[in-house]
Amino acid sequence: IEAYEEALKHGGEIRERWGEEGLAAIYYSFGRVLHRIDRIDKAEEYYVKAMELNPKLAIAIGHLAGLYLDIEKYDKALELANIYYELVAKTDPYHALSIRGKALYHTGNYEDALKDFEGLITYIQQPDAPSYVRTAAPGIYRYMALTYKAMGNEEKAEGYLNKSLEVATGFIEKGVSLYKLYFERGLTYAELGEYKKAIEDFKKSAELSPQFSHGHRFYFVEGWEMAGKMYMKLGDKENARKCFEKALNVIRDYEYGLPHIENRIKELLKEVA
Repeated sequence: IEAYEEALKHGGEIRERWGEEGLAAIYYSFGRVLHRIDRIDKAEEYYVKAMELNPKLAIAIGHLAGLYLDIEKYDKALELANIYYELVAKTDPYHALSIRGKALYHTGNYEDALKDFEGLITYIQQPDAPSYVRTAAPGIYRYMALTYKAMGNEEKAEGYLNKSLEVATGFIEKGVSLYKLYFERGLTYAELGEYKKAIEDFKKSAELSPQFSHGHRFYFVEGWEMAGKMYMKLGDKENARKCFEKALNVIRDYEYGLPHIENRIKELLKEVA
């Protein structure tokens, strides 16, 4: 942060020597640092500034689209996801389809969302697909289930939820990306109404996660948050409160704090007071 703040003091020199594209890269990179420590408003501001300076800076467009998905500004997310797809579909089909598919689902464009999710499954099953994308399969199947459920097809929704469980469990048994996969499986158990199993997985995710963001998700805090939400589903306010307080304590112990998430959890605590 200190280095980027110093760099921006020399914005005029950077623009003169490397052009607006060079300055855009500084704003994007600074925005990503802020995104990583949950300074959402400032991260958004710097991503937007980067795009103003370089409208074709795909990595800034993609990250801002993802940020809008996280804070539920779905129309804005879809607008940027379409631009991002046009820029990177050939070079990075995984992120292009993933971001656009989620944005389409959340804006009610279910048929188009399914096409993107099906394209994702096809891509990650290819032998030359990057290894890191394979663990995304459970989440893709879960989104397919949510989409079919929204379309009124409960049978297919249940089938894809079970497929998500199967694949996530397979990865877990192999010891792959445990904190991520436990969290993902917890989300699927939650959709199936198996809240006690979801609680167990969310707690494991939080306990196993290192203290840094992964894909802009803070598992070491959000695992406790989600466990608390599951206790709320069960009507157990006492244990829900304990989980939310645990999440807040973890945030307070974290070097950078997580203000956006902290405010969200404080609101949940009010519901179980």
